[in-house]
Amino acid sequence: MQQQICNQIISMKYLYILLGILVTIRGNAAAPTVPAKNFSVNTIEGSYLNIGWGAGNGTRRVIICRAGAPVQSKPVNGIDYAENTQFGSGQQLLPGEYVVYDNAFTSFYVTGLTPATTYYFAVFEYNGTGVNTEYLQDPYLAASATTAAAPTQQTHDLTFSNITTSSVKLDWVKGNGGRRLIVIRKDAPVNADPVDLHTYNAVSSYGAGGQVGTLNYAVYASSGTSVVINNLTDNTTYYFAVYEFSGSSEPVYLKPAYTSSVTTRSAPTVASKDIIVTHTDGKELHFIWTPGNGARRIMVARQGAPITDIPADGTDYQFNETFGVGQPIGANEYVVFDGNGHETNVYGLLPFTTYYFKVFEYDGTGTSTVYLTSSFGAITTSTAVTPTVQATALSATNITGNSILLTWQKGNGEGRFVVARKGAPVNILPTDLTAYTGNSDFGSGAQIGTGNYVLANSVGEGLYVHQLEVNTTYYFAVFEYNGQFQPLYLAPAATFSVTTLGTLPVKLTEWELENKGKAVDLIWTTGMEENASHFNVQRSGDGIQFTTIGKVNASGNSQVSHHYSLEDKSLLAGQNYYRLEMVDIDGKKEYSSVLSTIIDGVVGSTRLLINPVRENLVAILPVDGNVKTEWRIINTGGQVINRGTTTSSRLEISSTSLKPGSYWLQTISGNKKETVEFIKL
Repeated sequence: MQQQICNQIISMKYLYILLGILVTIRGNAAAPTVPAKNFSVNTIEGSYLNIGWGAGNGTRRVIICRAGAPVQSKPVNGIDYAENTQFGSGQQLLPGEYVVYDNAFTSFYVTGLTPATTYYFAVFEYNGTGVNTEYLQDPYLAASATTAAAPTQQTHDLTFSNITTSSVKLDWVKGNGGRRLIVIRKDAPVNADPVDLHTYNAVSSYGAGGQVGTLNYAVYASSGTSVVINNLTDNTTYYFAVYEFSGSSEPVYLKPAYTSSVTTRSAPTVASKDIIVTHTDGKELHFIWTPGNGARRIMVARQGAPITDIPADGTDYQFNETFGVGQPIGANEYVVFDGNGHETNVYGLLPFTTYYFKVFEYDGTGTSTVYLTSSFGAITTSTAVTPTVQATALSATNITGNSILLTWQKGNGEGRFVVARKGAPVNILPTDLTAYTGNSDFGSGAQIGTGNYVLANSVGEGLYVHQLEVNTTYYFAVFEYNGQFQPLYLAPAATFSVTTLGTLPVKLTEWELENKGKAVDLIWTTGMEENASHFNVQRSGDGIQFTTIGKVNASGNSQVSHHYSLEDKSLLAGQNYYRLEMVDIDGKKEYSSVLSTIIDGVVGSTRLLINPVRENLVAILPVDGNVKTEWRIINTGGQVINRGTTTSSRLEISSTSLKPGSYWLQTISGNKKETVEFIKL
């Protein structure tokens, strides 16, 4: 019996051993079959890396890292390894080979590294835990990455510009680092280098950034090639040290630095000059000038007497373009401009009044403001005054049933204001400081009072008037004026009247031209003729003075259509104007409307392709070959408001900045100077 019990115990023992073996076999996990792939380095710094990969088909993965050589060890099945992302702190499998990662993700940061060192990684997929862990030992993902190293080429060729009393612009040629750190010290060379793996808060305002050592301030830490440093002290030397570096949050710097120095100004040294009044009006003036070397400048204005005070250092003045509103620097001496530009308008002035202006250069802001007062730009000028000599010798030519050419001899104003009235004399006076819109088609311009229509604001001595009625008397008044937007008019006006012709001896049903390049065909058809003698075909180069170029006899008396033509081969360069002078048997004359065409390819006079002008002034210049032509835009006050040069025969200038009104385009090519009037709408 006892033997039987012993046998049963032995049998149970073997059974339990067998069951344990089976349980152990059933609990082991299966090894993965697909390794990790696509190793990537997302961040490189001096002491850490961020690496990534594509997962295999394991539930987790373990990464072994080694410095300087490939990983030789492999994980053993049934063992969990202690990891630590700080290199050297995880479990060591072989000398220098540490487990830095054990998780299911596909990227992580490995820290505790040494700059400029290559680290090798082995990534093993696995399933299970503890004694059931099964690793895919072969194949596995092997890769390497190198921590940030100091650049090998330093910044060089540091230059300084726009040096003021409180700021300076730096430009440089960068080295081969990803970024560069600029450190600045006042009155002495930079005496400390930046520490590797340490960042510095860089601020371009001197003294506001982090310090490298003591009193060495970081003013720049980025990837560019220029910076403006502010908050400097005048007449002071600043020393610069520039370090190329790699990395960002844990940078590695190239030493020694590239060094240089600069001394700020005690004040600007070059004054503004060449102040020009480009527009004079009744209540405003517009100025342009050549700026000096200050960072900014103020303009001071005074009415009726020279400016005697100077701006005070350490003071920012509040300016206003309206005279008398800005801050004064002295009694009745007001600041009307403050900026870094070279032009301004001044408003709120009195007509026919003299004003004095000075422009002072300055550097700095607030209490650090320093003005150049030993020299300055200055000008004395007056707002628009009423002309004193009226236009004279008004007359009319080229009179037809619906148009005339009104001419005069101009007085001493900048322009002439022309008003017309049908059937009675003009009975109004224009209001000073008020501008009116004109149109040479009678009845289309501004109406002043009743029936008084503005025809033009002209700088010339003639005007074609259209849209008139036959056998009707029209009265004209011409006022000289100065100014453009707030003009002053001379009254009483020069006056004149004229009666248009009666019914035409010839009824034109067609009047046109055909430009053939080297010739122009003039073609016209009459629907009726009564006592008609002949047609004089006339041509003009300016649309005002016409010359007869051919005569064609009329049919005389007819109620049926007759066709006529004339070919013009002796063309003028540029714009050609044509009209018919229709002469009856009694010698009375009537004129057709004016046609025009442009003849290209002939060197002659400057001509405008479009006039009036809206957005662009386009002109054909009388140049042959690569000849330099100087051009100028001149306003009615005689001031040059724009200029330039060209070597092309086609000139195109944007006119969007011009205010509506009359202007002159002047071209100078060699000894030839031409001036053409145009209207800006």
